[in-house]
Amino acid sequence: MARQSFPPAPRRARWAAWLVLGVLAGLLLGFAAGLAKPRPRADR
Repeated sequence: MARQSFPPAPRRARWAAWLVLGVLAGLLLGFAAGLAKPRPRADR
């Protein structure tokens, strides 16, 4: 018990962290793809 420096995160917190990481990664990939290939898109 002495070598455990931090309490184990609850499953919900870990799931939320992974979800946030996935969303951020997707946004970064989409942004990079948009910069690499700017395609004219009709927004409304």
